[in-house]
Amino acid sequence: MWSLNTDDICINLSNVLCTTGSSTDGTVLVITGTGFDPIEANNNVTIGGEPCTITSASETQLECDIGPGPAGTHDVIVYVSDKGYPSGNTFTFTYLFELDSVEPSSGSVGGKTEIS
Repeated sequence: MWSLNTDDICINLSNVLCTTGSSTDGTVLVITGTGFDPIEANNNVTIGGEPCTITSASETQLECDIGPGPAGTHDVIVYVSDKGYPSGNTFTFTYLFELDSVEPSSGSVGGKTEIS
């Protein structure tokens, strides 16, 4: 008798660890679930459309280094080659606001100093 093992074709997300961070603080996103491909290149993760570089993959866990992205909360999207997108749970990631510098570094007591 033939039976279909849905684990072979379905992707389910269970959890996303580390839901806030930035590309400058070395944030690694850990996604747990089932149905991932153990070959890193066959999995794709984006956060708000920005790539999250896969550094480790198994059938139950993906790890990726977040890239730069706009401050705010964005959807985490997982795609697995030959399987597609997961059904069920959705997760978000929040990019922290980052400020690189402020010019000028001082101003007048009276105010009206333009900051860029």
